[in-house]
Amino acid sequence: MPNTPHYAAYRAWAVGDTKLDWQGAEPGQGTFNGQNAGGSPTVWTTNDQNNNAAYHALNRSAYVHAFHTFCA
Repeated sequence: MPNTPHYAAYRAWAVGDTKLDWQGAEPGQGTFNGQNAGGSPTVWTTNDQNNNAAYHALNRSAYVHAFHTFCA
């Protein structure tokens, strides 16, 4: 995941996320600014290389796209 402020919450909440869910934080899942995750983190990305904050090289299909990875 790119190291920009746009992805900071995603990166923090991805720590310890082992199951795809949206029912709250898993035991050991990361926090961001003291806030627990609401489940598996997702983040919007773009394939627009001019958008430095949200551009992600794996997004080859859409201007706006939700992205999720497991960090087990």
